[in-house]
Amino acid sequence: MVTSKVSKALKRANKASEREIEEVAQIDPGWITLKDTEFTIRVASSSSLTGSDRDSIWTIFETNMRSMMEPSSLGWNPTEKKEELFHSESRYIMAYNGGDKSAEALVAYTMFRFEPGYEDEASVYCYELQVLHGYRGLGLGRFLVDKLVIIGKHWRMEKILLTVLKLNTAARMTYEKLGFRMDPSSPDYPDSGDDEVSDDEREEVDYEILSREL
Repeated sequence: MVTSKVSKALKRANKASEREIEEVAQIDPGWITLKDTEFTIRVASSSSLTGSDRDSIWTIFETNMRSMMEPSSLGWNPTEKKEELFHSESRYIMAYNGGDKSAEALVAYTMFRFEPGYEDEASVYCYELQVLHGYRGLGLGRFLVDKLVIIGKHWRMEKILLTVLKLNTAARMTYEKLGFRMDPSSPDYPDSGDDEVSDDEREEVDYEILSREL
């Protein structure tokens, strides 16, 4: 059961406007330079996305993830994934190459929501953090996670949560460098104490839930 304290924190966070999030995350004047490459940064809610935004978000996700998800236990279901991505409570931090905010220039984004974690803690759940292949290694992933940390702390969230496929070794290594560790809610957490899950079943789980305390 979600406690009154957690409920109030989540309600307050979910009322935050795009402008409030931009101010809190210090996304001003709306651009950054990483390794001599300039990016324009924008905060958006699902309702403010244009059709072109949605197409670009989906294209990046499909390009990066389809080949890994199809054989996984999570499976590949575009309809369900689009419902998740464009849920009414979804928030985005989006990075565009150069000074152009057109959807065609979108190269990275994180999609997150404020919601209760598996142990009823107030959490920032990072559903997606995607960077196009040609723009990796520039620090965009770290930049986006740093913004989630600032946002989470401001709205009194207790942790950042995310799910990662085990075969996505590059992402797992990056998250580890950024301070994420296996969350107690992860199916194969060593001390889960779940007597109903056998050792063989734990070995078959092909994803992990990671968290970073705030």
